[in-house]
Amino acid sequence: MGTVRVAVAVIYNEQGEVLIQQRAVDTHQGGLWEFPGGKIEADETLEQALEREIREELDIDVVSSRPLITISHDYGDRHVSLEVYRVTEWHGQVQSMEQQPLHWVLPDRLKDYHMPAADKPIVSAINLSSSYIITPSIIKEPLVILEQLQALLGAGESMFLYRVKSLAGISHEAMQQEILELCNSNRAALLVHEKNRSTVKAHGVHLTEAGLQAYREKNDTDGLLSVSCHSAQSLQKAESINADFAMLSPVEKTQSHPDTKPLGWKNFKDIVNDVNIPVFALGGMTAEHKEKAWSHGAQGVAGISSWWQL
Repeated sequence: MGTVRVAVAVIYNEQGEVLIQQRAVDTHQGGLWEFPGGKIEADETLEQALEREIREELDIDVVSSRPLITISHDYGDRHVSLEVYRVTEWHGQVQSMEQQPLHWVLPDRLKDYHMPAADKPIVSAINLSSSYIITPSIIKEPLVILEQLQALLGAGESMFLYRVKSLAGISHEAMQQEILELCNSNRAALLVHEKNRSTVKAHGVHLTEAGLQAYREKNDTDGLLSVSCHSAQSLQKAESINADFAMLSPVEKTQSHPDTKPLGWKNFKDIVNDVNIPVFALGGMTAEHKEKAWSHGAQGVAGISSWWQL
């Protein structure tokens, strides 16, 4: 059984909604909602197929797009590879050229629609930021960090990991509560490292690679679940427990672990291509690495020093 390569578009409007369409009842996965797109022909590039399919289905022209995620899925009767692009700029007026019902949906409401199993990781990727910002491990001046956090939130950052080894002048619980309130006020997500868990109800928990090995399976009460991974095996394990996303590191050489051999971008891409969950690149990353990270299959970048004035 060969693999059917499919170009998929996550199309945004000015209100931040994404477009979904309903499959015809008499087709494979009929009646379910999906993202627009179609089969990549043998003589086409991914970009050419994306532009053609969107023009044929919706009568619009893609102006600006970038990679979001690649999904490999076996339905039993067929195997598909969904190569998903995020489309943020387009020309024309959207209309269904194939008479399929269309809906514009806010990203956090996509879970209310019945979609093919292969689309679930796409929904996860849509609802995640392109930056996963980790707190400094040593915090001597909590108020300074809170001020910097407010500035980051004001600049549009929306996903943070509380990972603190040493904290002065305040308890971990109190600091997490302060950060959580700021995040809630700005529609941002806060995850807490497994070694920093407290009574504060954050938006999720983050596991180390060691913690991953002892973890059975994510349940709905956990909130978001992210995992630190350093190998293909641990990333596959993260996928098997239904983690929402992972960090893979180190991609490049880091000051914190100068003797650790980096993966490099080629190895990073090869490892990420074997799983169906969003993966952040970690290790030597700055915001300027996003384009490169996207082109190598990443959800985005994660890091510490590039985002904080330490």
